[in-house]
Order: sequence, then C-alpha cells, then structure tokens
Amino acid sequence: MDNKILAFEYMMWRLMEYYKINIGPDAEHAFDRLKAMKLLFFVSAFNTSKDNPGLLSTFNNFYAMPFGHVESDVYYAIKNNTYPDSGTELLYNIDKTSRKNNSNTSELEYFKSVGEDVKKIINSNIENLFKDSKHLLNCDSFKLVELSHEWYSWKSTYEIARYLNKNSLPIDQIIIQKEVKFYKLP
Repeated sequence: MDNKILAFEYMMWRLMEYYKINIGPDAEHAFDRLKAMKLLFFVSAFNTSKDNPGLLSTFNNFYAMPFGHVESDVYYAIKNNTYPDSGTELLYNIDKTSRKNNSNTSELEYFKSVGEDVKKIINSNIENLFKDSKHLLNCDSFKLVELSHEWYSWKSTYEIARYLNKNSLPIDQIIIQKEVKFYKLP
C-alpha cells in the first residue's frame, strides 16, 4: 500500500508540474482534496481496456461513493494522515494540495521506490489525457464529480449500493476497463 500512496503523490506532483507549465503558477490552489481524488480516477482510467488495466493495476480499490469514484486506500490515507514511513512530500486539505515547507528531499530521491513502469504510465496518461482535455485541470471539484457521475461504472455500482441502503460499494475494475471513457460532460 505504501507504494500506492507514493505513486499517488508522484501523480499529484506531476499534475502540479504540468499545471504550472501549461496553465499557470498557482498549482497549489488548483487541486483541493476532492479534485485530487477525481483526477486520480480520470488519470487511472485513461487508456485502459479489457486487456490492459494500466494504472488500475496500481490504483485497484475504487469505490462508488456519493462524490463519484474514490480510490479507497488513497482516500483513507489522506483522511487519516497515514502515509508511508518516510512521511509525505505533499499536504492535502480541503482547499489545496501543497508541498511541505521543511522538505529538502529531491523529487527523484523521494519517488525512487515508485516503479519505473508506473511512473511511465502516469507520465504518459497525464500528457495524453490533458492534451485534449486540459479543461479538466481548470474545472472545479464539483464539475469533476458531475463528470464521474456520468460514467457507467459509477452509475451502475452506486445504484446497487443505494438499493442495498449503502453509501458505497467497490467498483469491479473490469467495468472501468471496458466502459466507454469520456472527459467532457454531455
């Protein structure tokens, strides 16, 4: 699980860098906790197929919750402040994602335990997803929630959860892999 959290942090670090280069310098205020969770889903689901789980092999515990797809392990690590032994490079709160002020570890050193194959997929997915969907980075959190509510994987699973009087249920990964993926509201 520690590597999953570090992989998430790597993804957020890369998103913040991508934002600074392509949109503007205020990347910290661009990603609140909810937006981070939504972008984790969209980046993870990007370019997956029936035979290719892509990042869903790392981020493999998505639940249908009231605010859309949520990777449960990452969500609870952030919510409960339970990070890998070395701590975290980023701080997540309701308003923003920011770097720790006292961190003097280089990004390369901090993220070296994230597998090169995972880093490669994260980098590729960010570059290719936002090439045509840069608007996602400027959307507020609730627009991203609205978008995730349009995906079949959330609709079908959350409907079952509500039928069972639950607020969440795990989403079968293969449904995400096989469904039609879109990144604009209809």
